[in-house]
Amino acid sequence: HTSGNPHLTNAPTLIVMMGLPARGKTYMAKKLTRYLNWIGLPTKVFNVGEYRREAVKNYSSYDFFKPDNQDAVKIRQHCAVAALRDVHAYLTKEGGQVAVFDATNTTRDRRDMILCFGYENGFKMFFIESVCDDPAVIATNIMEVKVSSPDYQDCKMTDAVVDFQKRIECYQATYEPLDPDEYDRNLSFIKVIDVGRRFLVNRVQDHVQSRIVYYLMNIHVQPRTIYLCRHGESEDNLQGRLGGDSSLSVKGRKFSVALAQFMELQNLQELKVWSSQLRRSIQTAEALGVSYEQWKALNEIDAGVCEEMTYEEVKERFPEEFALRDQDKYYYRYPRGESYQDLVQRLEPVIMELERQENVLVICHQAVMRCLLAYFLDKSAGEVSSRVLHHFWGNSIALYGCKVESIFLNVEAVDTHRDRPEQVKRGPGTLIRRNSITPLTSPEPTKKSRFEGIDDQSIPEASPASLSLCMVPQLSAVLSTPVSVIPPPRPFFVPGSSKCSHLPTPL
Repeated sequence: HTSGNPHLTNAPTLIVMMGLPARGKTYMAKKLTRYLNWIGLPTKVFNVGEYRREAVKNYSSYDFFKPDNQDAVKIRQHCAVAALRDVHAYLTKEGGQVAVFDATNTTRDRRDMILCFGYENGFKMFFIESVCDDPAVIATNIMEVKVSSPDYQDCKMTDAVVDFQKRIECYQATYEPLDPDEYDRNLSFIKVIDVGRRFLVNRVQDHVQSRIVYYLMNIHVQPRTIYLCRHGESEDNLQGRLGGDSSLSVKGRKFSVALAQFMELQNLQELKVWSSQLRRSIQTAEALGVSYEQWKALNEIDAGVCEEMTYEEVKERFPEEFALRDQDKYYYRYPRGESYQDLVQRLEPVIMELERQENVLVICHQAVMRCLLAYFLDKSAGEVSSRVLHHFWGNSIALYGCKVESIFLNVEAVDTHRDRPEQVKRGPGTLIRRNSITPLTSPEPTKKSRFEGIDDQSIPEASPASLSLCMVPQLSAVLSTPVSVIPPPRPFFVPGSSKCSHLPTPL
């Protein structure tokens, strides 16, 4: 039983989520995708539940998930095949480097089909199994996430909870966990046990897989608040100078006092305060009257030869550099300095430590704050607008979501933002400096139906009654003729064998 890893070192990676419902698979899939995109690996989640809801508009009950409901099993298989078809397109045609196949994938037959798909297409495979027997975590997941899903739109909460618990029982009947000692010993995977209490890691085989393991071993689900704050207004801010290490202005000191008063009112337990090693950030932290840590990684972006210049001085002394920065602010690197892309790499340890912590106040700088906020907003730093002085952002992180709010403490400050020239916004520039860059995200293709031959009309109730689901007429017709949905079977890799069985292939 091999993992099917191809010979190419830089082959695309297919991450396969697995585990019973309400074990946090989608939570991990979304957080992992956000992280991988942020560090420059174009990544996308393919949630099979969304494909199923598109095929079956009107969910009726847990009967749909019974292992002996043959019609429903065919539909679920079809949805998995459709998702894998889109995975293939994303990794081979749309510039994706990592795809996350988010589904229960609780049986060996299903996982072997996915393994064959990856093996035959030259993708590296990595499995993430979420194992949780903590009733409190499962109950919280059901209450906070599952009962509000589209499946239970017009359903009482108590009925939704009962139905979802029975759905879990349907999966438990056929659940086959990963077996690290025998059947799955050659697979690359991580078992996340009880939301990070323990981990079992098996055969990590490349850099991407090691980054995945590194990230998953740092996250937790405890509710907390992370505040991201720029330092108070500085003397260099008043003069419009880049970088430098000046002290706070009068208004900057006033903001520091207001910040201290605000944080005291929040009454957060065991609040940690982090600042950069630059004077204006340290002075802002000092006003809080609490212990704090200095991070060199939180220092402002290094403007190199342009440090402590105004934009006018940069334009006059380095006109070509000035134009290059306007063309692409994210990838532009100051001579002897840094780019935003460099800054993201520098800030990765900060993000990892933030994921491990509870309540934290981070006092940093404009470019640093843009990069950190981009992570929490699931954007690239280039998509996040400049952060004005004396505003800061609170990120309230709960079990399955992050709420970001802007806070203003009513202390005015100079505006340090410089608008991008209109002529640069209208089209690509003519100046090019050939740096090696990695796009943060791959282009999103035009949205199309996930199922060929299935329209969006309402789905009538299906019979027989035992099916207990609603289905598009076209889908029934398609499933009755397997050749039109699933191409003829082709060789499939079998554990313990060098040959293949004839399972339906997704492409």
